Amino acid sequence: MGKPILSSVLLAACLLPGLTGCGGKAKTAAGQATPVAAVRKWATCMLEFDKAGFMESLTGSKTELRAAEAFMDYLCTLKDFKDAVVKSYGERGWRAFEQEGGAKLSLNLSDNRQQLDKAQWKVSGDSAEGSLPGESKVLHLTRKSGRWCIHAKDILTGGDGDLEKFASTWSRLAALLREKKRRIGQPGVTAESLDKELGANMLPILLGRGQP
Repeated sequence: MGKPILSSVLLAACLLPGLTGCGGKAKTAAGQATPVAAVRKWATCMLEFDKAGFMESLTGSKTELRAAEAFMDYLCTLKDFKDAVVKSYGERGWRAFEQEGGAKLSLNLSDNRQQLDKAQWKVSGDSAEGSLPGESKVLHLTRKSGRWCIHAKDILTGGDGDLEKFASTWSRLAALLREKKRRIGQPGVTAESLDKELGANMLPILLGRGQP
């Protein structure tokens, strides 16, 4: 599978029930006191697989937040899956999952946070927008209770725009990874065989077959 379907602007304990969204927790306010701080927090949480912090950085409709959460849950599940693969099969085993011919998984998230200080942000009251140098994608932010939050729809790209389908797809992929994780290290199960098995099971999901 190729690069995750999220905006490339900043592609950078994970199972928190429910949608956190953009609330008003005082302990996280400092991390979102300015637009650039909010974007930096969002990127950092993605790179560190911090689902709670990631969701606190966003605002949007229930559908948009559900889609963003489903994708982040997938990334966290993939990180757990990778850790289990490396523990049982070593780094060489993980490389089998990254290659063509199977699942083609990837956790190579780009870290462009150093460019944030060069970004130009236009602030008007409780609204802000901006983009990184060399990027055409514009991020919109809204300030609520003193905290700046990124519009979730700005980081969701690709597909046909059906966010319910988007959320379902990534939720099913995460569930599949959790299922296959239980087979890691079992007798007769190699990294190569599990990779081919996982890839075959992922294909129908990615093609939209059997969507609820």
